[in-house]
Amino acid sequence: SSVALGVALGDPERKVLCLDSDGSLLMNLGSLATIAGMAPENLYHFVFNNGIYAVTGGQPIPNADHVSFTEMAKGAGYASVYEFDDLEDFTIQIEEVFKQEGPVFVTIKSIPDIQNEPIGRRERPARPRTLISAMTELRQELGIE
Repeated sequence: SSVALGVALGDPERKVLCLDSDGSLLMNLGSLATIAGMAPENLYHFVFNNGIYAVTGGQPIPNADHVSFTEMAKGAGYASVYEFDDLEDFTIQIEEVFKQEGPVFVTIKSIPDIQNEPIGRRERPARPRTLISAMTELRQELGIE
């Protein structure tokens, strides 16, 4: 979101879309206040809220059921905020979203496409191969053997 802010400020005639995730934004909450304070009218900040840190393995974000990024953006001073949990509603209202002067914040609730269970509680599948067979396969793939 910080990079999107720079792009929006550098080219105020162009609409800038920031595609963010809840896990990423949670680790960079200060950007909400910074973006709202700079108030770029051309910035549209979309957050895909699936309740997990998808990039690092699907760990649940802390307090995912109670965190409201929409309320945080509103409290930080975004000009407009929206929240969607239904694709049809999003499709119907997206034109209205882009008619607003920014910064505009949009939360899109989604379902994670990966396992969303703490690692310690996950079932561990039986090893399908031995370490020796895995190393043999690796050597073959690398053309070493």
